[in-house]
Amino acid sequence: MAYHEAHAALNVETGLTMSAESRHNLVQHHLWSAQHAARQCRDREEVLTKRNHRKPDLEQNCGAMVAVSSSVAFLEALVNEVYMDAADPRLRSGGLLAGISDEAVKVMAEQWNATPSIERQKVLKKFKAALECAGTTMDLGCEPAQSVGLLIDFRDTLMHYKPQWQGDNPEPLFAELRKRLPVNDRVAQCNPWFPHQALSADMAEWAWKTSLALAQQWWRDMGLVRESLPDLSHWKRP
Repeated sequence: MAYHEAHAALNVETGLTMSAESRHNLVQHHLWSAQHAARQCRDREEVLTKRNHRKPDLEQNCGAMVAVSSSVAFLEALVNEVYMDAADPRLRSGGLLAGISDEAVKVMAEQWNATPSIERQKVLKKFKAALECAGTTMDLGCEPAQSVGLLIDFRDTLMHYKPQWQGDNPEPLFAELRKRLPVNDRVAQCNPWFPHQALSADMAEWAWKTSLALAQQWWRDMGLVRESLPDLSHWKRP
């Protein structure tokens, strides 16, 4: 979604001049990217399974990595967009925040413009803080927030990766993720769970579905009435 403004000004030397501003959001792009990567990852995995290819596959692994990263980016873009709508006087009266009280919008704007800004907080903390402005809250220990917290930790592990030894006792993050994902039979027999089993089509699909579930719940709990959660029905199939 993009917002556009045009401005006119009179210059005594050159006459009337025009300028334009636009603000673009990438919420839909990130969600589409996650779904697209997940589909490609699934297609690749099916091809490899038919070939009885048991070795790790770079294309499949990278598809899962993109899906994980884009799923978290989708959430970050979404909560930032709503906060910035609240903080921008030009957008407050345009109906974008319909359903949220004026007082809640005011507090959200103050949080965004404060020093330090809420912008610097972790993703889930921003979702929770926005809900508290609207008079409700989010239990970060319940689903889907709990799974999203694991997803974000996994994204951070991939983005700031440090090679490590793996043994019979997996680290807590991997142990929790394994509870949420089926065994990746294609590579399970001869490869460690991370990264080769973890970076699967199931992981890619779980990533975007988990993010979207949290976003939908948060949107409802915030009371937002506009239909701006990504509707990709008019986009090319991811």
